[in-house]
Amino acid sequence: MLKTSVSVFWRVFATGVALLLVTGGWYACSVNSQAETPKFEPLTELPSQEPDGISRDQAATCVWPFAGLRQEPGIHEKTKDGENNYIIPIVYGERVELLDETVEIEKENRTYMKVRLKDGEIGWVHEYLFERYAILAAITNEVEIYRRPDLMTLREDKLEKGEIIVVIEDSMSLTYKDWLHVSNREKKKKGWIRRANVLSFSQDDVQLALRYHIAKQAKDLDVKKTRLEEILSDESFKESQLLDMVQEELKTVDDQLLPKSSSREQSASHARQAMQNHLQITEASAPVYHSPDSNSESKITELKAGDVCVVLEVGDKVQVGRNNDYWYKVQHEENEGWIHGSYTSRKTVD
Repeated sequence: MLKTSVSVFWRVFATGVALLLVTGGWYACSVNSQAETPKFEPLTELPSQEPDGISRDQAATCVWPFAGLRQEPGIHEKTKDGENNYIIPIVYGERVELLDETVEIEKENRTYMKVRLKDGEIGWVHEYLFERYAILAAITNEVEIYRRPDLMTLREDKLEKGEIIVVIEDSMSLTYKDWLHVSNREKKKKGWIRRANVLSFSQDDVQLALRYHIAKQAKDLDVKKTRLEEILSDESFKESQLLDMVQEELKTVDDQLLPKSSSREQSASHARQAMQNHLQITEASAPVYHSPDSNSESKITELKAGDVCVVLEVGDKVQVGRNNDYWYKVQHEENEGWIHGSYTSRKTVD
């Protein structure tokens, strides 16, 4: 009887030791496996809500340079009542409130959404030009893009520092805890990035990135230099992660502006040329377009008589209405676009 009890004890003891060894071995494998996983600093949190008060589940963000707001869904120019269907352009990064109504236009192969702008204007927009439930952000460090949330799907292009993107809602679940689904302008770089500290949701950083983009578009180096200096002097950007990017670009512009000769005569000539590079609006109202085309959907703003613009580029001579004149790309305050010469002091007299 005693011999049997001892035998049972040793069998139980041996089984316990084996379990401890197996458990310890599995734990060691787990630790080693985790130690071999690449390390990166994750985002600590996503913003709980957007600063404009529109809840994320009721918002969409424009990801096209311009998206037309229409009274009725469809690309037709006139409404059923004979009014202009086109209301106003919506710009890249602008957020709109979704009103839970959609219409499919089969002959256009488009879906339209009913939305409200922040000024209360209501209308219809082409759904493809927007990303639903997205958060605006600025890239703070160059980052690689993947086609899917998988390391084997690396793309050749990257998101550059200073690019404005949207982070799409479907990546905010635990399923993709190491990844973020993002899209840039016109969805040209839509994909997935590692969920690391390579972007900023700060509105100051996004605003700086926007003004930096506008500054870089200026063809005239003096205009570009002025815009970059204005960014650096703005107190609201003093803590931005993107200031060094602006400083580097300003240095590049300064190097390009260095005169090849210290001749005062050349400097005076350059000054006279700069003064001549302007035009003045001579009509009561002058439309400015996104491109040298009088299409109403391309309209950005309107200038008034007496406004003075910097001429950035001269385009082709085109008939608009009864007037045959050149298109001019101009810059006026924060606006930059194309205006027909017939509205300006450079009007051609045939």
